[in-house]
Amino acid sequence: MEQKQSGITDLIPYPRGFLKVLVRLPMIFHQLGLGWVLRPMRLMAVTTKGRNSGLARHTILEYRRHGSKLYVVSGWGDRPHWVKNIIKSPAVTVQFGQQELSANATIVSDSAEALRALYMFQRTGSVYEAILANMSNAESIDLRTLKTVADKFTVVRFDLTKTAAPLRGIQPLNPALPFVILGIVMAFMSWAVWILWAQLNDDDVQ
Repeated sequence: MEQKQSGITDLIPYPRGFLKVLVRLPMIFHQLGLGWVLRPMRLMAVTTKGRNSGLARHTILEYRRHGSKLYVVSGWGDRPHWVKNIIKSPAVTVQFGQQELSANATIVSDSAEALRALYMFQRTGSVYEAILANMSNAESIDLRTLKTVADKFTVVRFDLTKTAAPLRGIQPLNPALPFVILGIVMAFMSWAVWILWAQLNDDDVQ
């Protein structure tokens, strides 16, 4: 597949150095057993098979869902390793918290489907609204103006299947970590409530 040279890179550089570390930060939640925290942000963990090593490779991707289909947009074309991996091995594992599901990944070739997926991102994300408006030089973004920039993005569709997950997703560093963290949070909240209650009582006495 020919790498697309333009796209989000016009505004945001390809992740390297500190930016690459920043992009991978959400993975820490899965390693702590708190992957469910990412779900409201529409972030999922995707495990692909390394095209050279054959080993499981993990990445965190923002998605939009339509029925049993999950859509992801790559503004850097097929440059990301996860895109190169699914081109060679489309069977992947998608993960929401500790729930691991099997999926087949496909680069969307139908322009109408790609446009609809891109529109889902644009209308539910202010960041995409700003990026797409900047790239298209349009005052407002709709399906018509999206057509002017849609070809600068690579849209990937994940079709969920009922088979067993082909690869193991991100595992907690320690199975007990979620419970330890939850215990610490509850202890802190109890302490904060006790402090507040004590202050209120002191005010009443005075």
